[in-house]
Amino acid sequence: MPTTRTANLSALLYPGLNKVFFNEYKGILAKTEYDKIFNIHTSEQNYEKTYEMTMLGGSIPEVGEGEQITYIDPVGGNTVTFTHKKWGRGFAITEEIN
Repeated sequence: MPTTRTANLSALLYPGLNKVFFNEYKGILAKTEYDKIFNIHTSEQNYEKTYEMTMLGGSIPEVGEGEQITYIDPVGGNTVTFTHKKWGRGFAITEEIN
């Protein structure tokens, strides 16, 4: 595994260093766009399954006052399995860099 040494990050050790970009970057990471597009759910399981059903069979007819509603049988569809994956990246530093 690669290890970061003092020479790689010597600018971080500069006396009077005002800011480190990574501290600012945390605020950017907190603002996400994917959660505005996708439904985000948490899970404690290894995988999740969903089951599709066609219940209403297309358009729904208008029903007038006093008229009966037409009932249909739901039709089963596909089963979809979502397997969770973990993603990550990091870096190591030497003890002397502190």
